[in-house]
Amino acid sequence: MFLYPDDILEKLDFDNIKSTLSGFCKGQIAKDRCLHMAFFSNLQRVQRMLEEVDECMMAVIERSMIPIGEYHDIKEDLFMLAKENYVLDIESLVKIIGQVRIVAQLIDYASGEEFKERFPQLRSIIDQIEFDTKILKSFDKIFDEDNTIKPDASPELSKISKRIKSKERQIMKEFETLANMYAKQGFLSENKESYRNGRRVLSVQAESKRKIDGIIHDESSSGKTVFIEPQELTLMHNDLYDLESERRQEIYRIVRELCNYLRPYVSAFDLWQKVIVRLDFIQAKAKLAIMMNGSKPAVNNKGIFSLKEAYNPYLLLVNDQADKKTIPFDMEMDRETKILIISGPNAGGKSVTMKAVGIIILMVQCGLLPPVDPDSNIGLPTKLLSDIGDQQSIEDDLSTYSSRLNNMKEFLQVADKNSFILIDEFGSGTDPKVGGALAEAVLHQLHQKHVQGVITTHYSNIKMYGYNTKGIANAAMIFDQKELVPTYKMQQGKPGSSFAFEIANKIGLPKQIVNYAKNKSGKHVKAVDDLLSDLQNERKVLEEKLEKAEKEKQDLQRLLSQYNVLHNEYEFKKKKLKSDIKENNLRKLDLESKELKKLIKELRKERNLEVAEQKLEAVKTKREEVHQEIEKIEEQLHKAKEVDYKDLVVGDYVKLKKSGLLGQIVDKQGKKYRLQSGFMTVEALEKDIVPSKFEPIEQTKRKAIKTDLSVNVATLESKLDIRGYRMKEAEAFIVEFMDNAFLGSADVLTVVHGVGSGILKKTLLHKLKDYNGIKKVWSPEDEQGGQGVTYIKI
Repeated sequence: MFLYPDDILEKLDFDNIKSTLSGFCKGQIAKDRCLHMAFFSNLQRVQRMLEEVDECMMAVIERSMIPIGEYHDIKEDLFMLAKENYVLDIESLVKIIGQVRIVAQLIDYASGEEFKERFPQLRSIIDQIEFDTKILKSFDKIFDEDNTIKPDASPELSKISKRIKSKERQIMKEFETLANMYAKQGFLSENKESYRNGRRVLSVQAESKRKIDGIIHDESSSGKTVFIEPQELTLMHNDLYDLESERRQEIYRIVRELCNYLRPYVSAFDLWQKVIVRLDFIQAKAKLAIMMNGSKPAVNNKGIFSLKEAYNPYLLLVNDQADKKTIPFDMEMDRETKILIISGPNAGGKSVTMKAVGIIILMVQCGLLPPVDPDSNIGLPTKLLSDIGDQQSIEDDLSTYSSRLNNMKEFLQVADKNSFILIDEFGSGTDPKVGGALAEAVLHQLHQKHVQGVITTHYSNIKMYGYNTKGIANAAMIFDQKELVPTYKMQQGKPGSSFAFEIANKIGLPKQIVNYAKNKSGKHVKAVDDLLSDLQNERKVLEEKLEKAEKEKQDLQRLLSQYNVLHNEYEFKKKKLKSDIKENNLRKLDLESKELKKLIKELRKERNLEVAEQKLEAVKTKREEVHQEIEKIEEQLHKAKEVDYKDLVVGDYVKLKKSGLLGQIVDKQGKKYRLQSGFMTVEALEKDIVPSKFEPIEQTKRKAIKTDLSVNVATLESKLDIRGYRMKEAEAFIVEFMDNAFLGSADVLTVVHGVGSGILKKTLLHKLKDYNGIKKVWSPEDEQGGQGVTYIKI
């Protein structure tokens, strides 16, 4: 993220946020990371950082702090440990021990499936660690809880330690005997003993030094006391010195073996330190969020800024310490509203609000949870530029206004549609007319470049430009005109007044001075501000009405569209119902025709043929009339669906209207189609099919039966005999038979499977579950086949 100028963090008081954050860290590496934080504009990275901190905050609140104590940087120690045969000192090993113990605590803290489900981000960080408990055991074998070498760290060291203690007791006993003896003789000074050169010595009066045999190690600055090691203790001290030398050598050997054991883990230790630092950094952010009641907002890279119940983070920390109230604000900016112009009285909160926006943007882009409502949405600009405060420079021979012009020049050169600008007291520092005109020109150019930002000003021409320009909005800091005090609340949608005369009266400025100023400024100054505010309010009301009217228009259009769809569907279903009724009538006539044929057969025997043939002819005529009506209705139904069959080509998929069978066109002759559905070929007319957007699921290849069946809808059987077939063969015939049956007009199907072991009947019943159009399945009476036959009504 590009930041301008170099001191922008200081100007926005963000340095104070960083300082507070670093105070929550346990290690110096994490503290340094806080003070040199990077800012990111990548949406996925920012979202991940915010989720990590939000999870950590929940973990701290619901469970406990992540167990990270004080730790030290071990990077240089690991660098030396990686060198072959290098032996670290005790202090370096203790630093490594400290981090290994933290890692063990982290593993224990994040264990369990509940933690993994509740805090997946934290768990994924800790899961980077492949912990070997043997490392900690090797440490604990050598070091005690105070991180000192244990006396029994090795068998040899244990022997040496015991001999040293024995020798120390012997020396102490002998020393006490000699000290008491020489004290009685009056040879010793008031302080009987001392230590010199690591040896226990007697404090002897100078005049008695020749009366005691031994080695003089030192004398007092006054020369009145001489420190003598008695001759009887010299040999014992020499033995003790030798034992301590052996002890040091044994400790060096133990440490050397430990370093050799740890050397293969150097890369693991380096990773563990990074994990500890990262978690320390995240937890510090979580503690800051808890301190300022921060929340995880939504973030976007579309330039949308929707701040709800937002606080200035630094002001919130300061006021909380002083037990003062901080006023929140709301702000809405999107692709349409690029720039917000805040105006209002001095000390009314304009600059504080503008800085708050800048701090919140920075906090989000470095993974901090800002003090905003969680329903807020914050954009991620790639550049943040500010012009805040007095930037005059004696060294560069720049006045305040010159420095501000330099900033404007930089803005115009650098800023683009992904930039966010913060300008305080826009146009000030020079003659108001000239400064206001230049400020308006700069604002116009920045708006042309689609730059986003927040600006504070007192100039009326800037407010008026905001009112007249699409994409720029005014906002006012509300002033309590009764109490004549600022409320520190911001109202977006109208400009604010400076209330200079009112404030001057309140602080007690002489009335003649205030009246003189009013006369010089003209009576229309306040009127212009009031008029602009009224116009802004009226415009807002009109925009809301237009928005409401547009919404109602869209709702009406949607309802009309739904009505048309439902009406067309109703008409189609009505015609379909007529067709179904006619088909039922046709089936009834077919049954009557069969009965009449049976009657004719009987009448022939009785020689009454002429009467029967007349009845049969009447039924045929009626049947033909019904059939013609069905064709007419189906033609209407065909047109109602508004299907364009010209675009259908070989290879397209279609559905049969009556059965819903899905098939692929393999041949097309005029209005006649040949379809392939699985292993079955079907012939159908154009009026009997509809195009399908979906391809059928590839059917399982049947190995038992290979057949190429061509089906004509008019010649379909209603009976199937599967006796004597294997289960797989029977299953294929059943599927083929049922698929064909749904193409025909038979209502009741018959399947003969025999009784046997019952496997063929089970296969049939199992396959029938795949068909939705079956109404009833039953077996007839024993004289008609009983359990060896199954009837199916469709």
